[in-house]
Amino acid sequence: MSTRRVPSAVSRAPATGPTIRDVKDQHEAAVKAEATEDPLVKAILESFPGATVTVRQLEEQIPDTVYEDAFNDEREDE
Repeated sequence: MSTRRVPSAVSRAPATGPTIRDVKDQHEAAVKAEATEDPLVKAILESFPGATVTVRQLEEQIPDTVYEDAFNDEREDE
């Protein structure tokens, strides 16, 4: 069994900017909003009162650019 060293750093500064969870939630909300605007989905939601849209995405379905954009925006604010 080999050991692999992974570099890490600890900071006492409070976290700023979005967390990975925040980025995922924002992406999910955008996908859900887009799905809700689809005419077929609208018709289904109207036909079944109380029905909701649920978004389930695999990690690999979330484009890396979503994360990059969020963190680049934070860096620009600094």
